[in-house]
Amino acid sequence: MHQDVEPGSKIIESQAHQFASEFLAPTAELEPDLPRKVDWDLLLQAKTKWGISLAALAYRAHSIGLWSEHSYRRANQHLAVQGYPEPGPLGPPESPYLLGAATALLSDAGTTLDHLAAASRLTIDQINGVVTAGSETKPRLRVTVTPQP
Repeated sequence: MHQDVEPGSKIIESQAHQFASEFLAPTAELEPDLPRKVDWDLLLQAKTKWGISLAALAYRAHSIGLWSEHSYRRANQHLAVQGYPEPGPLGPPESPYLLGAATALLSDAGTTLDHLAAASRLTIDQINGVVTAGSETKPRLRVTVTPQP
């Protein structure tokens, strides 16, 4: 976005982080879910709802003025002891489910997987693997219990 600035500029990097933070979790929507003081139960609820790490939530609480410098530092110290930056998983990994839909649209427009393979320099198997991994129709494990007589 800043074409006349050298890469690695601290100011530009800070602006990029601010933009990304606001883009992913707008302050107006995120703020009601953030505690006004360090409260790990509420932060875990926000983490689950927003899919954002505890460290990122602590950063946002501090950056929007909900937490003091002392509270923010104390929260980061606690996270460091627990397994900084995140003591546990954020949740299920992202799945690019739109790939299947995009492939179907391309197919309807006359672009085959062979065309995609040639353009991307991937094999058909690789393309199928990527599309299947992101497809909502990929096979899912189902467990059923049959009652014993």
